[in-house]
Amino acid sequence: SGHPTVWFFLLLQLVDPTKKSMIAWTGNGLEFRIVDHDFSFNYYQISSFQISWESLKRNIRNCYQKGILKPTNSRNFSYAFLTEPSIHIGFPPKMLDIYIKLNHVNGPLTIGSPIDFPLPRSIFQGNKM
Repeated sequence: SGHPTVWFFLLLQLVDPTKKSMIAWTGNGLEFRIVDHDFSFNYYQISSFQISWESLKRNIRNCYQKGILKPTNSRNFSYAFLTEPSIHIGFPPKMLDIYIKLNHVNGPLTIGSPIDFPLPRSIFQGNKM
C-alpha cells in the first residue's frame, strides 16, 4: 500500500527527538510509551491515511499476535518491541541502545542539546515484517 505499518511508524517517531513529547523510550530496554495518544493518532492519520482510533488500537494489538510488540502497561500506553527494531532503520543494535540511553523520557538529551548525535536518515516506506 505504500504506507508504513503501525509498528514502523511508531519506531520512526521514537528515533526522532522532536517527537519526544508525543512518544518516548522509557529507558527500560526496548520499552516505549505513547505520551500524547491524541497527538500520535492525529499525526498517524496525517502521515499515513485516514484511520479511526479503534482501528489504530486494533493494528497495535495485531502487532502482539505477530510477535512484534507486547503491552507492558496498557493503562499508560506502554509497549515494548519483542524483535530487534534497529535493523529496520539502519542502526546497529548498539547504536540504538546508545540512542535510547541518551534520549529516553528522562534521558540527558533534550531538543536543543549541544551534543550532536547524528542518526541515519533511512526511511523505508511500506516496510513489512
